[in-house]
Amino acid sequence: MIIMKKLHATLASTFYDKIITLHHEEFNYKYLQYKHWLDLLISKLKKRDTVLDLGCGNGRAIKYFIDRGLKGIGIDISDNMLSLAKKHVPKGTFYKKEFTAIDFKPHSIDSVISFFALNHVPKSEFKKTMALSKKILKKDGLLLLGMVKGKGEGLFGGFYNQKLQLYGSGYSKKEIIQVLNKVGFTILKVNIEHFKGKHFEEDDIYVLAKVKK
Repeated sequence: MIIMKKLHATLASTFYDKIITLHHEEFNYKYLQYKHWLDLLISKLKKRDTVLDLGCGNGRAIKYFIDRGLKGIGIDISDNMLSLAKKHVPKGTFYKKEFTAIDFKPHSIDSVISFFALNHVPKSEFKKTMALSKKILKKDGLLLLGMVKGKGEGLFGGFYNQKLQLYGSGYSKKEIIQVLNKVGFTILKVNIEHFKGKHFEEDDIYVLAKVKK
């Protein structure tokens, strides 16, 4: 059993355990608003390559990769989300783990992905997680991120109309690129796209990067 001592991790675990039904209604296995980014990544990978999803939620991105001949590993801190992932994506491998605790062997992963989960950690942990991701990626490894565009960091409430707090960190395109360049990534493609769902709307920053040679 993993005991989470960090406030932001505890808040995220509690929150996503509670709103799992609302979340799964919109973000299920039938609809992926960033499908074109997954396809772009797949075009640069080989069959049986391994993709690691940081904050995998219900495992929908992992399922997309596995259905196309790749291997998938997901980590998350919500027990309910992980239960969904294990049920609906039986060919995936899933762990309950915080991002800064990833301990895969150096140069053992072909690609690391993360969609909007890293917005729930302090910016200092985002930088550390990116450095750890670079360490576990193979020498030609790829990184694909989806991050909410915004400013600052701290606690906020009202997400999904719930009376629960979450930790939030907003980023600019320049800020993300600077972090990735500093820890050893080369940017391949970046774009800002607007998302409007049932419960919220936002501008999202997508970045595809590669380990520097």
